[in-house]
Amino acid sequence: MLRSRLPASRWTGVAAVVLLAAVYIGVAKLSLLLASLPGDITPVWPAAGISLAAILLFGYGICPGIFLGAFVLHLLTHGLSLANVIGGLSIATGNTLEQFLAALLLSRLVTSHQLERSPDVFRFAALATLAPAVSATIGSLSLGLSGLVPWESFTLVWMTWWSSNVFGVIIFTPALVFWSQWNQTRPWPWQRVGELLVLVALVLSLSRLAFWLKSPMEYAFIPLLVWSAFRFERQITLFLLVLICFLAMLATAQGFGPFVRPSVNESLLLLQFFVGILSLSTLTLSAVIIERQQAQERLLEVNRELYDSQSKLKQLNNGYERFVPRQFLNFLNKNSIVEVGLGDQVQQEMSILFADIRDFTTLSEQMTPAENFRFINDYLSRMEPAISQYDGFIDKYVGDGIMALFSRENGDGADEALKAGIAMLHRLTELNAIRYADGLPPIRIGIGINTGMLMLGTVGGQNRMDGTVISDAVNLASRIENLTREYKIPLLISHQTLSRLNNPSDYSTRVLGKVNVKGKFESVMVYEVFDADPPDIKAKKLETIDIFAEGWRLFDQERYSDATKQFRACLQHTPQDTAAQIYLERCREKLLVNIYSQLE
Repeated sequence: MLRSRLPASRWTGVAAVVLLAAVYIGVAKLSLLLASLPGDITPVWPAAGISLAAILLFGYGICPGIFLGAFVLHLLTHGLSLANVIGGLSIATGNTLEQFLAALLLSRLVTSHQLERSPDVFRFAALATLAPAVSATIGSLSLGLSGLVPWESFTLVWMTWWSSNVFGVIIFTPALVFWSQWNQTRPWPWQRVGELLVLVALVLSLSRLAFWLKSPMEYAFIPLLVWSAFRFERQITLFLLVLICFLAMLATAQGFGPFVRPSVNESLLLLQFFVGILSLSTLTLSAVIIERQQAQERLLEVNRELYDSQSKLKQLNNGYERFVPRQFLNFLNKNSIVEVGLGDQVQQEMSILFADIRDFTTLSEQMTPAENFRFINDYLSRMEPAISQYDGFIDKYVGDGIMALFSRENGDGADEALKAGIAMLHRLTELNAIRYADGLPPIRIGIGINTGMLMLGTVGGQNRMDGTVISDAVNLASRIENLTREYKIPLLISHQTLSRLNNPSDYSTRVLGKVNVKGKFESVMVYEVFDADPPDIKAKKLETIDIFAEGWRLFDQERYSDATKQFRACLQHTPQDTAAQIYLERCREKLLVNIYSQLE
């Protein structure tokens, strides 16, 4: 619903009403110069468009200006008499009522008075066609009853009145509304100004050719208006349209142009039909262009929102991946964590790495709970990059322990797991150097690696699930890690892992023996990997690798006395060889057992 937008001051509002009445009378007097029918009925009536634009811009409070203008105009045209006063009041009422109803319906049916949607243009055209019937009917009847128009001319008078108001609204109302709300703040570049000057020059030249030189080129205005609609604001396009209308009316009134007919009234009506069609076509095209621009802006906004949503989703997924690794979802063939369901599983051959801090209980007892968290997070944050560096992912943290998985999809799962284990030990050396500088005791860890088939999937309930892996291969990897405590060796691998290495000779390994792992009936071959040992110890172990292997072979054949000699030789060369020391002690235990058995 339109509200009055007249100035708050009473006298200023009265001045605005009087000004509209004066403009109405002035424009109408110019239009009456073209009148050729009884009752001074003119085929050209811009006052109708001006009146409707005034209501749309200033509200219903401006309506008295229309009434006053129409009433005074009637008296100025036909003289002061009782009949003319009554007729003037009647015509003024009809003209005011026409614009009031048109504005009311526009405010109800049209989204915006700027006509930025093509359906709004069509509704505006329909209202511009229907509303003038009110004033045409009231006005024609008033003129007939006043004796100013013979009744046999009623139909012609009604048609002329109606059509002049229709085209006055269609041509001038949008132009005035758009011009009044044009906010051009930035200056145009000279190229744009030059383009507009060329366009105006073409309109003027074509007007002369079409209207004064009688060249059949009136429809050539259409591409010029289309050019303007695509390149300039609607205000410029409507300026060109009004310019074309003015030049065409001027030529037609002088008897020039393609619209000249036997009577001036018929000529001007025919011209207004042409200009009215141009106006509606231009308004529709402008609305379509604006709709396209708005659609593009909405699309850009949607794209921005989509990009923001994707960024937030990416951040959310990255956050989820801290709890559920992306590789875990890939193995389950899921794109997102929301697709994961209870019981989803897949069978896969993988290398499993377990790592654990030695004597963590003793360390933790010397720290507060907060210090424990800082210690564990500092340690784990240094180990995790070594795992991800070699395409592994951490399945879970268990206190200070780590369980990581490496896939054999590319055939390098065992190699990647072993490289990650070696890298973890190198990072541990760096961390211990920092702890030593801070006066803290060093950290020792044990790493066990096994390779085999496992089931990867989800376990739990509908309200709480967790990802896990289940198989004997996982249990064996955990138990091999526990063996590092017994042999006081930081890195052990199973025979299954060794056999999956692309080139085992790339690593420094030696057999540690057949070990009966707790919970397993068969013996498992376990190998020490000492690539992360200090360089001097690594070199000495390599020098005694054959001696150690011979010692283990003799031990396996229960030739403990001969094995003792080999392990003693290893220790003489490498006193830090804890595996040789443990086997030497076992040999002594076996020999003592044999002696006791013989004595019994």
